[in-house]
Amino acid sequence: MTAVAVYSETIASAATTDSTSYVDVTDAMTGLSASTKYLVIVHAIVGGDSAAKTFGWQLVQRGDAFSDVVAANSEMIREPYNTTKRSGYAWAGIITTESTDPDGGFVFQHKAVASGTATTEYVTVTAIELTELTVRNDYFVTENTSAATHTTTLVSRASHEIAAADAKDETWMILGFIEIDGNNSTNSSEIVLREQLGDAAETDLYNVLAEYEDTTDKYQFLLTYAKAYTVDESATYTLYSRDDGGVLNLNEYKASTIIGLRLSAFEQYAIHYTSTPDLDNSASFNDRFTGTITPDTTGKVVYLSTMIAKLVSTGRSVFERLQVDDVSVPNALLEAQEAATAYDSTDLLPMNIVTAEAATADTGYDYALQFKETYADVGVNSSALVAFSTELSAILPITYSAVARESFVAGNAASETFLAGSEQGEQNG
Repeated sequence: MTAVAVYSETIASAATTDSTSYVDVTDAMTGLSASTKYLVIVHAIVGGDSAAKTFGWQLVQRGDAFSDVVAANSEMIREPYNTTKRSGYAWAGIITTESTDPDGGFVFQHKAVASGTATTEYVTVTAIELTELTVRNDYFVTENTSAATHTTTLVSRASHEIAAADAKDETWMILGFIEIDGNNSTNSSEIVLREQLGDAAETDLYNVLAEYEDTTDKYQFLLTYAKAYTVDESATYTLYSRDDGGVLNLNEYKASTIIGLRLSAFEQYAIHYTSTPDLDNSASFNDRFTGTITPDTTGKVVYLSTMIAKLVSTGRSVFERLQVDDVSVPNALLEAQEAATAYDSTDLLPMNIVTAEAATADTGYDYALQFKETYADVGVNSSALVAFSTELSAILPITYSAVARESFVAGNAASETFLAGSEQGEQNG
């Protein structure tokens, strides 16, 4: 069969700049195809040398035929909580490369907005080619770019319905992306990703709360989810946002996107999700999800995850890492830096990971999504992990039965669908 092409760039050591114009952090990608759609996901750990200055990060598309083009809604402007603790950056979208020479690909950049030194401790940019996949059957993207000032009531932003015919007996990964313009350094913004199955009531999958340090801040939030559908009903995913208080200078919703990728299109995949909090752990790394994926074909395995850091008090942090066969991937830079740091005691902040790792056919790879923290009541809330091989499946979609639905055990071939709000795990192959 055919594999989807995957390109990925990371850094081997931290990068800094005092330039007030954007400079490259990652190297250029090579080998991308012209006029081709790519699902691009970025995750970084960033900071600056002053808690009174702002710094910027963004993704650009580069090619020979035109100057850099900034990916829509990818620029984050942030004033650090302090000079030693870091925070996360995440972005996802579907981009079509230029029609002539697309080499250069997708490049992550940073800058000091006015003065100071911006730092990128870690970053990975991953691009998944969509040529071998078809819109609706294998992937979709729905955007809402109608900017609006927040109220204190949750308002629907991007929303997408997977029709019952496209959901039944399939497994889909859902990415929810949203950008908020922080006009107020007192009000927190709330972001909610909800799921509605058929005519049932909506269920909260993720709840995010974020307060901003500066009125020029712009934040991006990325949420990962996946589900195996065994019932003949539609599935709708909607992002909502609002402010939690105040009447003046309310924060502003800028844009949001719901992206879907049919995991059943790939030879092997594994999914995990739980809304159950995991708090009060030791200062060493703790397992959130573990499993094994065994590709049938030599190639790559893509991993994506989200964990919501519950931080409880200003200045507290949570760390994260992904290990494959007890080795941190794509490298050990990620685990050495804070993945989320609280600006406010109510903050609930997403921590993300994306990486594409080489894999050999018929070899089992043990993976573990982990986190650590050192404070009472601190830890993670809703969390998800997705892993899939890049070789496309040569078989028809699996037809599930009551016998085939069981709890996930690493290496088994069964699957389970749970009610939203409880833990789910699935592995095929």
